[in-house]
Amino acid sequence: MTHETAARALHAALAGGAPLQTLPSGSVPGTLEAAYGIQDRLIALDGRAILGWKLALSTAGAQAANGLDAPTVGPLLSGMIAPTGTAFAANTFRQPEIEPEFALVLAADPGADPDADAVRAATGAVRLAMEIADTRYVTKTVYGQPGIIADLNCGAGLVLGGEVPPDAVREARIQVSLGDGTRVAGFAPENRPDPFAATAFLCRFLAGRGCRLGAGDVITTGTCAPPTRTPPGAVRCDFGMYGAVDVTIAG
Repeated sequence: MTHETAARALHAALAGGAPLQTLPSGSVPGTLEAAYGIQDRLIALDGRAILGWKLALSTAGAQAANGLDAPTVGPLLSGMIAPTGTAFAANTFRQPEIEPEFALVLAADPGADPDADAVRAATGAVRLAMEIADTRYVTKTVYGQPGIIADLNCGAGLVLGGEVPPDAVREARIQVSLGDGTRVAGFAPENRPDPFAATAFLCRFLAGRGCRLGAGDVITTGTCAPPTRTPPGAVRCDFGMYGAVDVTIAG
């Protein structure tokens, strides 16, 4: 009942209702297990197909800063993935945070317990990406990481750019330009997630929940710059010589 109550409240907000100040009494997730239980129920209530998955806190430093020892996971649902150049209508997002990322498009199931090399072999393409994270709460961090996980891990939008070689993950000079022209520098290469290792973790995580990845699944593997709230306007994730991902968010 706790999972159902929280999931229904989050679903109402996801479907266009008012953001949540709090979850109903007695339904706040106190553990990661409870949080994923609510997320599972929210996915079922929403009913859209799962097109892939998003990972967050994909580096050891980010995990340590949040008291975790593994990445966090959320679904990419039908309608969440868009091409570069998309113009999003007003009110598509409430509190959009921009994250430059590298996404994998799988050509095959990497297996239930792969290493990074097996994931690389199962990858059909590495794509430039801009994640647009959002929240169904008034205050994103009101319940810490369990609350974020329950809220689809703040999944809202993923904008895909061009295909790049795997070396781009380490070689790209990354900069984010927000809607008001503010610029945010990307992380140093050594502080960026390893997309193949992160996806190997995802395979093990999903296998433990009776799920597998497959051909066509899109996996976005963690931010390469500080997640930053953007006002409306033109937003760009610039990956230097490898290209850019652009959107417009209407005011």
